[in-house]
Amino acid sequence: MKKKLAALFAMITMLASILPSVFAAPSDYVGAYYTGNTDGTGGASMDILTCTDSTITIRFMRIKNDVETYKYIFSEGTVNGDTAVIPCHMINTVSGSEFDGKAVLTLGNMVKVQITSSLGAEIYTGTLPKVTESHFTDNTGTQPTPPPVTSPEPSDTEITESATVVLNGTVLEFEEDAQPYIIDNFTYVPLRSVFSSMGINVYWDEYQKNNYLNEQLITCTKNDIIIQFARTFNSSGYNVWSLRKWVNSDTSKNDAVSIDIAALQPEIIGERSYVPLRVISEAFGATVDWINDTNTVNISCDTANSYWYPGETIGAMEDFTLDNARSYIPSDYSSTVPISTPYFAPESKFYLFDSIDAYGPVKVKIYYGGYIVVNAVEKPAETENPTQAPKQPSAAPTAAPDGNTEASPAPEDATTPPKQVFTFDLTDDAEKATDAPSEPPAETSDK
Repeated sequence: MKKKLAALFAMITMLASILPSVFAAPSDYVGAYYTGNTDGTGGASMDILTCTDSTITIRFMRIKNDVETYKYIFSEGTVNGDTAVIPCHMINTVSGSEFDGKAVLTLGNMVKVQITSSLGAEIYTGTLPKVTESHFTDNTGTQPTPPPVTSPEPSDTEITESATVVLNGTVLEFEEDAQPYIIDNFTYVPLRSVFSSMGINVYWDEYQKNNYLNEQLITCTKNDIIIQFARTFNSSGYNVWSLRKWVNSDTSKNDAVSIDIAALQPEIIGERSYVPLRVISEAFGATVDWINDTNTVNISCDTANSYWYPGETIGAMEDFTLDNARSYIPSDYSSTVPISTPYFAPESKFYLFDSIDAYGPVKVKIYYGGYIVVNAVEKPAETENPTQAPKQPSAAPTAAPDGNTEASPAPEDATTPPKQVFTFDLTDDAEKATDAPSEPPAETSDK
């Protein structure tokens, strides 16, 4: 009898653990999950921030010896029953390598987490029980991409009236269908109209970020300053725009400063992209004054830009795709894995590739115009390989994007000196580039 009661009690206990998962509403999975250092590789913490019948957002981190060993940047995922699939981008904080992947969650009172890279390598597998308190703090872990919102094209934002823009004492002229507007008490201007006159290069990029998301970028560069708007989107809609600023750096580095634009989102009006004038102007050191009586914006700034390009070169850089860059990887490099994101230095656009040469892993940068920089992946001092002699190109060097064969991309970090630097002939792109004038024209057409 006692054995029967014990068996019955065990069955009831098992059912009690299963039934909540079977009948749980998606919102019941929202909360904190954590497992300690059970396998010698560190603990794992996860917060499920939102969960519906079809979508999920999470954040996740691994901690070993109080150090976050990977940074995980998660996009919105999909839910099918008790299974969730979430695309992510991972950064190894020790080696600096980056790669895309996905997390597969089996939802329940305890959530099984399997994270793999896009090449199928297992990054993490574990089961996290639900806990009462999150192990994330305001300054710890990676925030997920905000859930998509309804696509803003075309904008339904109320446009109250037009505005006049004065740059260094000169009233700027605009096309009839591309006037500056006052939107929610802020002045917005067409993407390139004012900024080209200020000596600012403006690039538009849209690319496939991963299997689930596309991304749009608006990149503005002037001398040693870069600011970049970014937003992701998929079939569910568009996320909000974010804005970051780099100084004496490039957009592949993690030293950007975030700028809050929650109330200053770019807008699509008609078929044109409009951006907040004050945010961009002041980010580049301009002085911006508003004259309320006449709806006039007065901008004072230095218009000189060491890397200013005419519209034809800007267009050619925008058309420089990942596939274009990939085609210039030398044949003696193996296991080459591209990073889909287009990056920008103050003077050019480039793509990054992880690859292997005769001496080991390398990072390869392919700049617009055919300039290639190869850096050895850092190794501990006792295991460093001999320095490889630079390869000699079989083709003549081509011009940098400004047409100057002496120009080159910004120097690499002193801790990772270039292992190889060489150029290849990119006739199609080189023909598009022209010499940059010392001063930009007063006007240019908007994208």
